[in-house]
Amino acid sequence: MKRNCIFFFLIFLSTNLLAQATDTEKIKKTIIDTAAISTWTCLGDNLTISNNGKYFDYDIKNQPFSNNTLVIQATGSSWKKECIGAVNVSFSKDSKTFVFMTSDTLSFLKLGTSNLWRIPKVISQKQPQADKGKWLAYQLKGDSMVLVLRNLLTGAERRYIHVKDYEFDNNANVLLLTIFSCQDKTTSLQWVNLADLNTKNIWTSFDSSHQDTKVVNYKLDYTGTQAAFIVQENRDEIKVNTIWYYKNGQPKAVIKATNFSPGISAGLSISNTLLNFSKDSRYIYFRLQSPWTSITEPGGTNVDIWSYKDTILQSTQLLTLKPITYTAVINTNSDYVVRLEREHEKIIATPITGDFVVTKIDTAGDRFWMGEFYGNSISPKWLVSLKDGSSKSIPTKGYSLFYFSPAGKYLIYYDLKAGSFYSCDLNTGKTVNISREIPADLLAEDNMFMHREPASIPKFPVGIAGWQENDEALFIYDNYDIWKLDPSGNGFPINITNGYGKLKNMKFRIVNETDIFYDAVVYKKNSILLLTAFNVNNKYNGFYYKQSNKSGNPQLLSMGPYTLFYYPGQVPGLDHSFDNGMAPLKAQDVNIWIVKRQTAADAPNYFLTKDFVNYKPLTTLQPQKAYNWLSAELVSWKQLDSIPTEGILYKPENFDPNKRYPVIFNYYQQMSGRLYQFPAPELMSANIDIAWFVSRGYLVFTPDIHYTFGRMGQSAYNSIVAAAQWLSRLSYVDSKHIGINGHSFAGFETNYIVTHTDLFAAALEGAGTSNWISSSLQLAGKAYSESSRLPSLENQIGKTLWDDPNLYIENSPVLKADKVTTPLIIFHSKSDDAVPWQQAVEMFIALRRLEKPAWMLQYDDGNHGVWGNDRIDFSIRVTQFFDHYLKNTPAPRWMTQGIPARLKGIDNGYELEYKN
Repeated sequence: MKRNCIFFFLIFLSTNLLAQATDTEKIKKTIIDTAAISTWTCLGDNLTISNNGKYFDYDIKNQPFSNNTLVIQATGSSWKKECIGAVNVSFSKDSKTFVFMTSDTLSFLKLGTSNLWRIPKVISQKQPQADKGKWLAYQLKGDSMVLVLRNLLTGAERRYIHVKDYEFDNNANVLLLTIFSCQDKTTSLQWVNLADLNTKNIWTSFDSSHQDTKVVNYKLDYTGTQAAFIVQENRDEIKVNTIWYYKNGQPKAVIKATNFSPGISAGLSISNTLLNFSKDSRYIYFRLQSPWTSITEPGGTNVDIWSYKDTILQSTQLLTLKPITYTAVINTNSDYVVRLEREHEKIIATPITGDFVVTKIDTAGDRFWMGEFYGNSISPKWLVSLKDGSSKSIPTKGYSLFYFSPAGKYLIYYDLKAGSFYSCDLNTGKTVNISREIPADLLAEDNMFMHREPASIPKFPVGIAGWQENDEALFIYDNYDIWKLDPSGNGFPINITNGYGKLKNMKFRIVNETDIFYDAVVYKKNSILLLTAFNVNNKYNGFYYKQSNKSGNPQLLSMGPYTLFYYPGQVPGLDHSFDNGMAPLKAQDVNIWIVKRQTAADAPNYFLTKDFVNYKPLTTLQPQKAYNWLSAELVSWKQLDSIPTEGILYKPENFDPNKRYPVIFNYYQQMSGRLYQFPAPELMSANIDIAWFVSRGYLVFTPDIHYTFGRMGQSAYNSIVAAAQWLSRLSYVDSKHIGINGHSFAGFETNYIVTHTDLFAAALEGAGTSNWISSSLQLAGKAYSESSRLPSLENQIGKTLWDDPNLYIENSPVLKADKVTTPLIIFHSKSDDAVPWQQAVEMFIALRRLEKPAWMLQYDDGNHGVWGNDRIDFSIRVTQFFDHYLKNTPAPRWMTQGIPARLKGIDNGYELEYKN
């Protein structure tokens, strides 16, 4: 309660303080402040649709204040049901019932009516992941540990007692129960066949040879016909793990592997950290661990010995001390264990179906200069058999990406050095280049914002889009279009989008693709593909469709000045995205989809479509209407190095071209791709909040930066200074009052800019590097395992410190701190894991010694940004700082006098110092 009172007091205080610093007489609508942000409503992350498409549910965040509202709504009528604080569970498969949870109450709503049935005192509920809507299991509070299995279609229920844990298989074939008897202290596993609800006891702790026994890990296979579980026995204070196996139809589970099974080397033992079935359910993956002790020898010396021959830095080793584990596998029809990994080896690709994995041997460790990105053969790749562990070398040098085909016929890999896709026939061993007719540079990611990049820099492929059924074809992307490759190598590549994307500067992706490192999407031979499109020139977003079996121009469905959905890599260089939209959500039984649409001026809302041409609004959330909101405008100019670039200029809703406005730049690398994204206001944690400042009568500008390789600071200077000069020529821009702000890498860019120009009236930099030399030789924080920062910084420069020290000096702003004339706030937390705090200290000490106007904000509870209620304080100080230097308002006392360490947390110094 005390914490909440403090929070509301801060909101009240900050709202009043910031009102003092805002020219509210010139703003007719309410400004964005802490009160607005604390009460801001928006769509949540939960959205589902009934199988018949007639109903959907979604949640509204912060409605009412500090709570969420679950809305169940008809798509074709005005029927709606709202439930405060509820969480969706699912629609029934027959689209007649909706299930949700409120606190500990499970509720069943008859759709289209107000009929509601509630079950109180529910502590958990689960459903099958891939086949929802028929079965639901929920557990009730109480000593009896009652679990109820309910058929959502018939309403029939069955109860089980003493249930400690429970799990469905993905496809709703079986429910596995862990039963604990309080009476005799025994554990058992029960197999419930969902087809007939027949229950079988497949294992009890009496089946083990020791009484002190428990199940520590279990998995159901993907077909719902097999289970594997690890039983841990405590033998004379030593924990021994055994793998058990059950297949539907067996009398009981049987021991599958022990520490003495064939294939397990002496000294290794079964770990309880991982257990899983292969995706075709033929193999069980688990891990073996080496002997381990963390006890220091009596009289031993506690000294860390750092050696130049260490494969991993001592700092990282000390932070990650744990037993070394290796992946192994056992066939469900065999008792022989196949060890897949040995020292320095790791699996980098597993099949959906098939008998092989890909491993690599990495003896470079964190010695990146010896690694595969440098084309060294120190990281060879092997095709390893799951049947017997035999291996075959894969003829690649350097880094490669590997993918198994869904039907298990081929291993596909992309060789970064060659810039080509290769296919290995897993039956014959024949390997062919299947993209040989496509220019190599077409398939690699094209960073249009990086210039003069050395050819030696490896480039990743744009990506795999999916497969044609039976492994007949592979779909891949170039930077704009979609190609179809023949994995057998007999056919020629086909550009199925006919080069239309490149011609129109349109980037296409197939909707419903999955991440290339997970299951691939499989399409039928004559599929109609739904494509999401992003226009690089005008930033429009929309949908096209294309037949998969032949080349031709994609057909337009809808395209416009809004954000619907695109994949992150689809928008060139986009970072710091507000909202990439949402993949269309389809009703299972009918062609009805829900999409989310937004612009910079219109908050995200849901729309219904049956054809991706016509859209019917389903929600109308527009919280920004109550405030002085903004417009977003795409502008272009030339950098100082003559490279054309563009950016977004945000103007207040009440913009008056006859007035002159102060401007704040906010940047990182490229942001123009978010032109039609909605910048929902937030308390500041790293960068300025755009809506916050625009509502207060500022213009905010987010420029794209084109980089010359190795010259990051100079490149940022070229873009931002040129943009400021261009903006200064506009009649409504107050050229004497332009500020800049950047965080992390952009914090470095800010440091560079203020040491090279006096153009800006104020600057805010957060967590930025100030000394490229010292920063590259420091350690990252615990979140990055206290690893060396040298790989990251050396790769950005492109040369080592000893090959070209002048390049490191050039990118070290602290060495030019004497040139600073711009008042600067540095904010950086001591516990920053990404960029060492010492970088801020170096810059501040230099500026203080030179008697430059500078302040440093250090938040004890921060990391690479500011979190929690500290964001209120940060938002206040940033606003006061820019208001003082860009609007000529009085400075606060914390800026004019500072705050002594003894008053930390007591005196905030917010009061403005008015001159008499």
